[in-house]
Amino acid sequence: MGWFTSLFKRSAQPAHHPAAHARASGAVPHVPAPPQLGRYVSWGPTPITQEVAGENWYDDAFRRLLHGHPAFATLQGQEIRDDAVLAPDPGNPYDANAISVRVRGEHVGYLPRDDAARWNGALTHLASRGYALHAPARVWARADDRRVYARVTVQLPADPSHLYAANPFPQQPWRALEPGNRCQATKEEPHQERLLGLYRQHGPDATYAAVLTLTERATKTQVKQVLEVTIDGNPVGELTPTTTAKYLASAQQAASRGELLVARASIYEGKNKLEVRLDARQYAAEEDQ
Repeated sequence: MGWFTSLFKRSAQPAHHPAAHARASGAVPHVPAPPQLGRYVSWGPTPITQEVAGENWYDDAFRRLLHGHPAFATLQGQEIRDDAVLAPDPGNPYDANAISVRVRGEHVGYLPRDDAARWNGALTHLASRGYALHAPARVWARADDRRVYARVTVQLPADPSHLYAANPFPQQPWRALEPGNRCQATKEEPHQERLLGLYRQHGPDATYAAVLTLTERATKTQVKQVLEVTIDGNPVGELTPTTTAKYLASAQQAASRGELLVARASIYEGKNKLEVRLDARQYAAEEDQ
C-alpha cells in the first residue's frame, strides 16, 4: 500500500496509544493543556522524518486548523507546513512518557509510544528549563461529511543528544541566530590544529555553538569590520566583510544588550583543509536558550 493510499485507511490505533484507550472506554480522547513554554530549536540537524500517531482521533483540531482551505474538502486534501511544538504530557492517564504534538496551537497527536519513551527525558529536561521543542512539521488532511483523514510528520534529530551543541554554551548572556541560511567562514588555515581536535573529538556530524564577535581588520587602504568566529573562546575563522554586513544588525543589537551573538557551526572536510560553515538566518534571533 502506497503512502497516498494509506492516507485513506482509517486504521485503529495500537492498544497502547492514549487515544485507543479513550476509544475503548468510550471516553473523549485526552487533550493536554497547551504548554506555556518558550521556543527551542534543535542545534543539530533534523534528518529524521518522524510519524505522529493518533491524528484520526482529533478531527475537530484539523477542522479548525484547515478551516478556509478549499482543498481540505477535496480528495486531494490540503497540506500545510509549519513548526510543531513537542512537549511532555505528564498528566496523560495512559502513558507516563507521552509527548504531545501541536501545530498552530492545535493538538494533532502524539509521538508513538516507543519514540515518546526515547524522547521524554530530553524534552522533560527542556521543559524544566522553560522550553518546548519546535520542529518543522508537515500536515496533510482531507475531510468528508463524516470524518477527517490526516497525516502529520515532524523533522527531528537522529538522537535526542543532538538537541544540544557539541560544546558548552557561553556562560555569559547570549542570543542565538535562528538557523536557515548557510554561509562559509574564511581564514581557517591558522586554526587547523584546533579544528582537527574538535573534529576528532565530536565527529563530522557535530554542531557547535560558535560566538560571532565584531572586530576590525586593517588593510593598506581601509579598515573593515568582520565577524570573528570562535568556538570555546578560540578563533577558528571569520566572515568576509560582505557576509559580515548581512549579520551586522544582529551583532549590533546583541552588543547593545550586553549579549554574545551565537550561531550554529559545523566543521567539515574541504578540498585541502577543514572548513567552518555557519547555519544562521539574517536579522532573526532566538531568545537566550
